[in-house]
Amino acid sequence: MTVPSPIPTGAFIQVCHVVDNLEAACARYNTLFGMGPFIGGGNGVLGNHVYRGQPAEPIRIRGVFAQSGDLNIELVELVSTGPSAFHDMYPNG
Repeated sequence: MTVPSPIPTGAFIQVCHVVDNLEAACARYNTLFGMGPFIGGGNGVLGNHVYRGQPAEPIRIRGVFAQSGDLNIELVELVSTGPSAFHDMYPNG
């Protein structure tokens, strides 16, 4: 039996981009980079959320994935509107 080799130190295997509109972002990535098909698209919940040291409402997201060579690309649309680090980083969406 062959044992898979470990991921090289410092290698990127996944990149996540936060986007305003999931469908529009998928179309744009396909047009610009030829990426696709994108899989997923379901709703997810990041529970047990802590914001600035205090318990906070869960974060609701939608996300998809595409593979580009050895790199996994994730696109995430933030659905929830409550306080979160996402809103701190991207206050205008």
